[in-house]
Amino acid sequence: KKNYPNLIVHTHSTKAGYLGRWAAWFAGVKQRVHTIHGFGFHEHQSWLGYSIAYMLELLTNAITSHYVCVSSKDVATGIRLLPFFSKKYSLIRAAIDEQRFIPAQLAKTPSEHFIFGTVACFKKQKNLFDLLHAFDYAYTKNNALRLEIIGDGSLRSQIEQWIEDHNLTQQIKLHGWQSDVPTIMQKWDVFALSSLWEGLPCAIVEARFLKLPVIAYNVGGMSDIISHGNNGLLYNPLDRSGLAKGMLTLSKDKNLYSILRNHPDNLKPFTTKEMVKEHTALYQSL
Repeated sequence: KKNYPNLIVHTHSTKAGYLGRWAAWFAGVKQRVHTIHGFGFHEHQSWLGYSIAYMLELLTNAITSHYVCVSSKDVATGIRLLPFFSKKYSLIRAAIDEQRFIPAQLAKTPSEHFIFGTVACFKKQKNLFDLLHAFDYAYTKNNALRLEIIGDGSLRSQIEQWIEDHNLTQQIKLHGWQSDVPTIMQKWDVFALSSLWEGLPCAIVEARFLKLPVIAYNVGGMSDIISHGNNGLLYNPLDRSGLAKGMLTLSKDKNLYSILRNHPDNLKPFTTKEMVKEHTALYQSL
């Protein structure tokens, strides 16, 4: 065992976060900071899964010097469920490379189609089948609609089969993972997300830097960025019919679309410069 009185260990991911904080504690590191992008326990887990994840965080909380939260919902959850959390947290937003995301109106070219797009890994959390079902319904009412998805994952074959079974291979495009995401997003009209749980998805922030209205389920820190009727439309989780109706509304109501697109967001906390400044101040205070 060694002592590192001037060292700060900062962990991020949930599973590695448990191990990293305990490893730092056993090594004698005095400051153990953990960033929360949504807690490891949530309502969509089994009772056993939730209990294990919660107990792990509860135990690790005892040796955690400080928490960094990216969303106000994580702050509220921590204060409610973890002892002394209110005395050892900071709200610091996750930054994006804002220089890559220029406003969509400067890059988008006229199109006969109205394009919804999302960026998501193909797994249960992102709940892409709700988005697919919502688009399927909306498309029956407006054949100009299109859907594009950037991402990949274990559910890809099932998603491809669903698209084929619903005869939407010409209307839905799967991009796979891409290195130049902004260029694709600049061609979209609306960003859509049907996640069941989130911390605070960076893709939502990127969409708003591009001035894309957002339609999504109101989970995690979504409402920290998106205000219903101002810069997007939010629906309760699993309300795929609401999601579909929202898609139709945005594709037809040009006035509402313009209001949502041009809403003056305060995105300064999500810039790299601001995030670095706030982390520096935090480290200097510990």
